[in-house]
Amino acid sequence: MTARSWLKKALRALISGRDEALKQATNDFHKAVKLGQDTIGKLLLANSVDIKLATSSTTSELTVLLAILGSKTPPERRISQERDKILDWLSPIDYLKKQRDILAKHHGKTGKWFLDHPDFRLWMDGGENTILWCRGIRMYTGQGFLLSTYTKVLNSWCRENSDDDECDEPTRTDFLAMLLGSRSTLRLFLTSRKSVDLRAHIGATPSIEIIASTTDIRDYLTTKVLNNDRLLSLFQKDPDLSSQIINTVQDKAGGMFLLANLQIAHISMQSTVRKVRNALNSLPRGIVPFYEQAMERILGQGEEDMILAKKTLSFIFCARRPLSTVELIAALSVEIGDSTFDEDNCPPLHTILSVCVGLVSTDENTGTIGLVHTTLQEYLQEHTSGLLADPHLEMASVCITYLSFRCFSEGPCTDDATLTKRMQQYHFLEYASKNWGAHARYSSQQSLKSVLNFLRSDTNVTSSIQVLHTNSKRTEGWHNRFPRDFTPIHVTAYWGLKEACEVFCQDGDKIDVQDSQGTTALHIAARHGHTALLKSLLAKGARPELVDEKGYTPLIWAGRNGHKASITPLILALRNIWTHDAEGWTALDWAIIGKHYDTAGALLSHYDQAAEATRLNKTLILAAEGGYDEAVGILLDKGACINGTDEEGSTALDFAVSEGKEKVVRVLLERGADPNSQDNYCHTALHWAIAHPKIASLLLQHGAIVDSQNRQKHTPLLWCAKEDQIDTLKLLIQSEAAVNACDEHGTTPLHAAAAKGNETMVKILLDKGADATLKDRDEWTPVHSALIGGHFHLLPIFALKVTNCQSIADNMSKILEDGKNRAWLQETAMEKSHGSVQVSGLRTAVNSGYSERVLALISAGEDINACDSIGGSTALTLAVWLHRLDITRILIENGADVDKPDATGNTALHIAVKDGYEDIVALLLSSGANIDKPLHSWTPLLFASRECHYGCYARIAELLVNNGADVKAADYHGRTALHWAAQWGQCLLAEGLVQKGAPIDAQDRWGMTPLIWASASERTRTETSVINLLLANNANANIETKEGYRPIHLAALAGDLKCLDQLLRHGADPEAGIGTTGPKPLDIARIMKNGATVTLLEGWGATSSESIQWQHARNKATSQGTKKHGSRFLNIDTVPNEVICVENFYRALRDLSTD
Repeated sequence: MTARSWLKKALRALISGRDEALKQATNDFHKAVKLGQDTIGKLLLANSVDIKLATSSTTSELTVLLAILGSKTPPERRISQERDKILDWLSPIDYLKKQRDILAKHHGKTGKWFLDHPDFRLWMDGGENTILWCRGIRMYTGQGFLLSTYTKVLNSWCRENSDDDECDEPTRTDFLAMLLGSRSTLRLFLTSRKSVDLRAHIGATPSIEIIASTTDIRDYLTTKVLNNDRLLSLFQKDPDLSSQIINTVQDKAGGMFLLANLQIAHISMQSTVRKVRNALNSLPRGIVPFYEQAMERILGQGEEDMILAKKTLSFIFCARRPLSTVELIAALSVEIGDSTFDEDNCPPLHTILSVCVGLVSTDENTGTIGLVHTTLQEYLQEHTSGLLADPHLEMASVCITYLSFRCFSEGPCTDDATLTKRMQQYHFLEYASKNWGAHARYSSQQSLKSVLNFLRSDTNVTSSIQVLHTNSKRTEGWHNRFPRDFTPIHVTAYWGLKEACEVFCQDGDKIDVQDSQGTTALHIAARHGHTALLKSLLAKGARPELVDEKGYTPLIWAGRNGHKASITPLILALRNIWTHDAEGWTALDWAIIGKHYDTAGALLSHYDQAAEATRLNKTLILAAEGGYDEAVGILLDKGACINGTDEEGSTALDFAVSEGKEKVVRVLLERGADPNSQDNYCHTALHWAIAHPKIASLLLQHGAIVDSQNRQKHTPLLWCAKEDQIDTLKLLIQSEAAVNACDEHGTTPLHAAAAKGNETMVKILLDKGADATLKDRDEWTPVHSALIGGHFHLLPIFALKVTNCQSIADNMSKILEDGKNRAWLQETAMEKSHGSVQVSGLRTAVNSGYSERVLALISAGEDINACDSIGGSTALTLAVWLHRLDITRILIENGADVDKPDATGNTALHIAVKDGYEDIVALLLSSGANIDKPLHSWTPLLFASRECHYGCYARIAELLVNNGADVKAADYHGRTALHWAAQWGQCLLAEGLVQKGAPIDAQDRWGMTPLIWASASERTRTETSVINLLLANNANANIETKEGYRPIHLAALAGDLKCLDQLLRHGADPEAGIGTTGPKPLDIARIMKNGATVTLLEGWGATSSESIQWQHARNKATSQGTKKHGSRFLNIDTVPNEVICVENFYRALRDLSTD
């Protein structure tokens, strides 16, 4: 059974903060850290306003910058990148981008006072104080710039001390739990508002009051003033003006960087000395007074400028995402009633900025335009005088007018290129299509008439629907991913436009009409959580039992997206709550998958209806996987089978164990779950527990068999060794696991631990009786495994157990000096390294083949590029390996990195090529996959060419060549794609390779050229087109291999008259002997008793050697030809299987001269 059979299994747990693995990791972390030795890891949280805007939650009162010293990770501790996902989960803010954005605006001299502060220097230099508290930060003092400056300094220190810095990779999720309990190994940098008192928690800790330094503000203002061309021209008239500006702004800013920045921007807009002085005299003190004064200036402008400013502020204020500059300009150009886009009505950007009196700014990096500060957004929410009367109504009207343009009445585009051109030409089209209805919903009554008129324009509506359904990541055919027959009732349901929907219902539109995807208005309302509209549709007789093309009812959509309020009305109308979709999921299943536990609870409260056991079992498995212990109990009480299995033979216990859901595991074991139940591939729960020692202990206590084997004879102990799970390994050994048990390839746990270089694990296994001399099927001992992996630090340990350890090391060192040898052996080692096949999260959905579940998890924020720390797959590499084109496309369209490799180094393209998936190869290439990325010297083209005697591989190779693959790349044997094409007689591929510049006479490790391979191949000789092609392109017919034979010798050996004739016609020497003393072509022909060959050669003047023992030579050649190929053991020069027969023959013939 191959790995493919048993990969389709299981889930790996996201490690919780309380499990044994994390506990041990924490202990290891503490032991490794030495105060003052190592470097600083950082976590810069955004300021409270950013967090409020990003999360719509309570403003944070505390930001934390973590400085972790001494984060050396023990070599046996496998670093899990999965933990980084937790940081992304904590907040949607991209802190690295934020840091860069802030630093880009930072004035270099500011913040120096803090960096020179004695308390900071003492903390930074590793003194006794492990905590530094920066208190008293108040709004607008520039704390964001200060913190970014300090973070930059700390990062710089880390880079300068890179030998001590391993803070990028170690797990970070346990840091917060360790903050106040790790003062001996951790230095904390805390910032807080003045109102927050931390002394009760941190004691007598040095603290620095953060203020906006007058020196910092003055330096900043001086730089701004002296770099403004307009002001510089005024200084020529009044040299004292610069100092007046700096002094006045500094005084009126009152220690607030933000206010100083806004004020200097306002002053810089003045055109005369007099206006500058007037502006200085009228500068307000405080942010709110400044905004009030700015609004007065806007209202005091001419009517045209005032309206433009108000529209600009209103559009930016109510936009549902940041607008690009060109989008805003396009929106401002629209006047209600327009039927075409009028470029002459677009206001210039400088005019927009001018009339907004400094309240709007552009970002050159992103091309967006926005309010000058987040505080202005808050101000405008409370003070609307600077906005239009109803910003959302105005934006909705502009969007609808834009979408109603005549150019869009042509309907949707019919190909990708046309749609791309349309969206590039009409900058506001995408925003308008994807947001008009949301703006209209905010002002439903006022916008009703324009909404109704727009929705009666079928072609314009369809054009907008096409754009609405586009993704940012576009693959071939992306223009066609939208539903047809999307009626006005569908549209109103999509946006939740209840009043408009009711109008169309009254006009006689069919309430249950289904679009091309089978979707009704009720489906859409349930999907988007528009409960009021949903109730209205139900009251009008909408049928809740109808299903779309995915088999979804409206109830399933509500459950999938967690719309709790829609559950009860749908259940009351539907009656049958156990209805399931095409993939077999119910509304409850989807709620559990999405972790919408409040919605799941609402569904469970109605689940008093009888259901089939298999239906309950499937839901039980989902609840166990998600750690939803309450649902597990309820489902068991309702009759779910505790040992029921899915299609792979996995039980709820398997899933709970794999995900590390200890509470659920306890519930299941206490209620009788079988810990030794085997899935279809003979895995038990103990196999899935290797990352969770506490759960493994529970299983053993309940009778789990410690040495259970899967179909590859992998035991849990072997998996622990292959995956660096040292804590569980210790537990299993204490439970008397067999330390010398090997898998079907002869690999023992000690082989695996040595290959990983895990010194601690090697010592434990040796102490418990592991045999360091055992050999696997390739005659590798654990010593060989260690050396091939480059783990020479293990030699002293093995030397105590293996008498010839040094001899092995000396021999291996010589072998590994050759990079080609090293690549070959490392490839073999990679094949041996395959262990656990656990998958988790998004990979679980991919593994099960549920495309809708994949989409749901992506929508819920699953990291699409995450790699399982155990098992090692990414979602994309797994989807490709399973040949799921649909899921592969979904992943790519949603941003999957097409070049991210799995744990073995295989990218999605490597896998698709090696498995012959032509359709996926084409998709990956069109999505920008790296076409020449090597794996142990093998490029995708080499992988395909190696198997090109199979039709799909030949087509894949041709596809790669036509897409620019490197035709000169060679594997570790020196073979190019042309060698393979020649060997397998693939003329079309060979022709393409030659046309692209493939080297005709490249010699591999044995000195064989493509022509020699072609001459040696019966397949190629039978159809001489490849040989003719090579010779026609000047292939050297007289080139010799390292053994001294030429193409003509092979043709004579085979008795191939066509091949022999072509070679002779292209200059092959009929008198050439093998080497200096070996037989000539005529000798070979006579050995083989091939009269026609003899005649042909004699016709070209060939002669025989003087003394040949004919019968002896024939017998020896025959004998050599039947010899079995030797061991692979560490000998890259061993002739590959495909040329053994030829090699044996020519060796026999060569030896004739010495017999």
